[in-house]
Amino acid sequence: MIRWLFRIILVLVVAAAVAVWTVPLGFIIDRAGVAGQGVTWGQVQGTAWSGRVSNVAFGRQLVGDIDLKLRPAGLLTGTLAYDLSLSGPVAAGTAKVYAGGDRIGIEDADLSARVDQLIGLNASVRQAGGIVRLRGISLEVDRALNCLSASGGLWTEVLANLGAEYGETLPELDGNLQCYDQMIALDLKGVSETGIDVSIDAKVGVSDVSSFNARIGGVSGEIAQALTALGFSVSGGDFVYVRELGP
Repeated sequence: MIRWLFRIILVLVVAAAVAVWTVPLGFIIDRAGVAGQGVTWGQVQGTAWSGRVSNVAFGRQLVGDIDLKLRPAGLLTGTLAYDLSLSGPVAAGTAKVYAGGDRIGIEDADLSARVDQLIGLNASVRQAGGIVRLRGISLEVDRALNCLSASGGLWTEVLANLGAEYGETLPELDGNLQCYDQMIALDLKGVSETGIDVSIDAKVGVSDVSSFNARIGGVSGEIAQALTALGFSVSGGDFVYVRELGP
């Protein structure tokens, strides 16, 4: 009896694999519904088993090319799961992604992006250069992109690079990813050798107001003037920057 059961399961798995082998990857991407969330792309090549999505962008921000390779074990639970590889002049890295039921997720993500290629940042920040790196990120959202669970770390050297242009020692920033009221929340902190203390709190949501709050203490001279030029105000002796964006 058990032997026959295993044979039936094997037949079903093989049938599913053959079906996936022939389904165009473009069909899978279209059915995922990501186009309605501001994601665009140029060309889709390959099948649901293995393929490439070229010139992926989110809004006006170019991301890069994404290679996808199916993880067959997911088919046993009705989940489409892929090994993802991102490459291009803007961002690069690897991750595991999946979609099943009403949930979409990322696991074991190790991704980096070049600051000078990120639109929307202040010109001085982009000119300072450096990278933003996501390490060991796991993130699960529902179909409306509300955050269900999140973990992992984020690191960037951009502030240290910016300080070097003014002869000031500013810290690298390190922090964590988590969920907050269905939004994706980032908490970054850093303290330099000279005592400059930086904390950044950012929350990104689809249906809620996104926010970015930064506080920098212990600065003076040219770097203080630069922060003022970047839009920081003084509160309690610290330089503070607050920005909110609608959903």
